[in-house]
Amino acid sequence: TRLAAYIAEYKVFMIEISRTYRALEFKDDLKKLYDMAGTKNQPTVFLFNDTQIVMESFLEDINGLLGSGEVPNLFAADEVNGIREAVRADATKAGMGESPQEIWEFFIERTRSNLHVVLCMSPIGEAFRRRVRMFPNLVNCCTLDWFSAWSDPALKEVSMKFLAGVEGLADAAENVSAIFAMVHTSVIERSDKMLEELKRRNYVTPTNYLELVK
Repeated sequence: TRLAAYIAEYKVFMIEISRTYRALEFKDDLKKLYDMAGTKNQPTVFLFNDTQIVMESFLEDINGLLGSGEVPNLFAADEVNGIREAVRADATKAGMGESPQEIWEFFIERTRSNLHVVLCMSPIGEAFRRRVRMFPNLVNCCTLDWFSAWSDPALKEVSMKFLAGVEGLADAAENVSAIFAMVHTSVIERSDKMLEELKRRNYVTPTNYLELVK
C-alpha cells in the first residue's frame, strides 16, 4: 500500500494508538483526514488495520465515510462554516453555486475523490464476520483482496530469506527451510484435525510463520 501510494503521489495517513486513544481522538484524526483530502485537495490514503479498533464506533464512522463520504455529527457548526470559507474559491472555480449546501457538497465530493480507504483486517474468527454484518459498507463500498494460505514453495522461499544472513548455515539452509515449512504445515493439519474432533479452533496464519522463522 505504501509503495502504491508513493508511486501515485498520495499521502499515507494513519492513526497512532495510545492508552488514552478513544472516540474523541479518532474523530479529531478524521477531521485531519478531511482537511488533507477535502480542504487542501491532497490525494490521500487512509490506512487502517483491525488492531487499531479500540472501539467499535470507529468502524461505524468508517462505514459512513465509505458510504456517503460523510461521518455524522463529526463537525461542529463553526467548523462547517470554516470549511465552507476555506473551499469557497475552489468551489466557485469548479462552477459550483454560492449556497452553503452547494459549497459543502463540493467539499464532500472532493474528499471522496481524493481519499482512498485501505482496511487491513484478518478474516479469522467471529469478529470479522460480525463487523461485516454490522457495517455493510466494509464490503459494499470496498474491493476485497483476499490473501490465501501460503504454498509450500512460498514458505520455503520466505524462510530462506531469513536464513541467508545466518553465519555458518549456508550448507544446511535448504534443509532448515524445509523443516520450517513442514512444521508450519503440520500445525495447520493438526489444527484442522482438532477442529474436526474437538470443535475447537486454533488459528495458524502467515504471521505465525514469520514469528517462527525469526
